[in-house]
Amino acid sequence: ETSGYFGFRNVIDEVVVSPRYEKAEPLTQDIYMVVENGRVGFIDPMGRTVVKCEYDFIYDCVDLFCLKKDGLWGIVGKEGEEILPMVYKMIQPVDGGGAIVIDTNDRWGWYDRRKREFVAPCDYDTIVVPTLLYANMMEEYKNPRPSERLVGAKKNGKWGFVERGGRVAIPFIYDDNQYTAPFSSAYNFNDGKAIVYKNGKYGMI
Repeated sequence: ETSGYFGFRNVIDEVVVSPRYEKAEPLTQDIYMVVENGRVGFIDPMGRTVVKCEYDFIYDCVDLFCLKKDGLWGIVGKEGEEILPMVYKMIQPVDGGGAIVIDTNDRWGWYDRRKREFVAPCDYDTIVVPTLLYANMMEEYKNPRPSERLVGAKKNGKWGFVERGGRVAIPFIYDDNQYTAPFSSAYNFNDGKAIVYKNGKYGMI
């Protein structure tokens, strides 16, 4: 650190990156988050740019980066390649390799960060994060039932379930209930069953 700016030295105390950053924090052994002119980016320990300092905010998601710039979100890979363009209102990474994605028309989708594809496209009023995808390291999810791969989604005011790619698996015929939220047991399959609500009554499918 020099005059409030940060750089890097190697193990033999040689300067490898001169002090130029307003902030510098290690995220892993190979990646440092840095701030230059109020913008966030990533560099490696030798000072080589991984992601340019041109973003408002960055999530390091292990497998990729979720970035915010000028109010919009996108995703890039660890080599800086574009995966999703900077056109989304929100991208919220979720443990287990997924992400909630909301477009500028407030339509929700579910993105698989590992396979780098949408499980459910941005075509829904809201979604419920699938249990399988945010708890898939738990032992009981090592061999999931097919139903536990479904995404609970709301469209035109009604709830149903969609498969990867957005194909409707269970029609949109169910109603909102007090437990419905992005992280919820309602409209989410557990042990092969899901709580649903219709005409003022709860049931299971």
